[in-house]
Amino acid sequence: MYFANDARQLLAARSWRIGGALVGLLLLFFVRPRVGRWAGSHPPAESLAACGRMAVALALAVVASEVGLRVLHLPHPKDKSKTIEVAIGEPSDRYGWLFTASKATILDHAGGRKVEYAINAEHDRAPSVDSLPDHAKPTLLFVGESLTAGHGLPWDQTYPALVGDALGLQVVNLGVHGYGFDQQFLRLFDALPTFQHPVAIVTMYLPFMTDRMAEETHPHLELVDHEPVLEPVDGFWRRSALVRAWWMLRPYRSDDPLQLAAKIFRETGRLAQQRGAKAIFLAPNQFFGSPRRDQFLLDELFTRQGLTVIDADFDYHPLQDDVHPDAPSTRRLADLVIASLRTELAQP
Repeated sequence: MYFANDARQLLAARSWRIGGALVGLLLLFFVRPRVGRWAGSHPPAESLAACGRMAVALALAVVASEVGLRVLHLPHPKDKSKTIEVAIGEPSDRYGWLFTASKATILDHAGGRKVEYAINAEHDRAPSVDSLPDHAKPTLLFVGESLTAGHGLPWDQTYPALVGDALGLQVVNLGVHGYGFDQQFLRLFDALPTFQHPVAIVTMYLPFMTDRMAEETHPHLELVDHEPVLEPVDGFWRRSALVRAWWMLRPYRSDDPLQLAAKIFRETGRLAQQRGAKAIFLAPNQFFGSPRRDQFLLDELFTRQGLTVIDADFDYHPLQDDVHPDAPSTRRLADLVIASLRTELAQP
């Protein structure tokens, strides 16, 4: 099984399957008869010895390829040196990276815009470095990546801040640039127990966050009996250059990340219900057209699991020289979340 985020990946996945079928037919109808005739014309011991030599040659080729790739430092790891998560963040053994606590950084953006990113003592973007949430107050928790964190926007123009202002509720923004579904869930899992009255959890959904879960930049997450279990970054398969090369070259993915994402969202809903909070999943339609081309993913991940998802067609316009939504687009996105939360919170 496989999934694809777009038509290009779907075409690539089908091409790989067709290629695999052709190779199978070649082995079955061309190679197998010739190998059979060759084996029948030689003594068993000689045939076994030849197979052994081929197996050893194959093993040596794999070892040589692994060593060669490592010597050449290939494949090159994803370069994060110029990303915002590096500019205002720090490494984390648990999440991969976090915003650096108690620090305010002003970054230049296209069009001569300067944006301050104030990070409080809990590693969250906030109105100011000294702004800490009251853990006893009713709270909206937002989890996600750069869109949730408010890339390129002042704090008061980010969609979590707009939603909190409209509903008169305290906001905690757990979003961090570059996160996948696993990282954002882990931050929620760790933060949620510290708040006495969570009102709602708003979780970001963007399809490419599925691929981020498999990157070697952070520990991999599995859920075992509702508990997150992390596989270290330096695990054997994570260190293998051949495995990483295969992952980077293959233009589609198996169903495993999709199944993990579904499990993460299901667990998010369970945690919210356990704490008496509402769980809302936000799926901005930035690049997918109308009707959106990834609708099958929304159905699979949310609708069939009985989860509330906002299919947010918000007349997306990007910031200058950027892919993140501009302030008016973010305002429209916030309005959709506000309307959904008002409906959800009005229900018992």
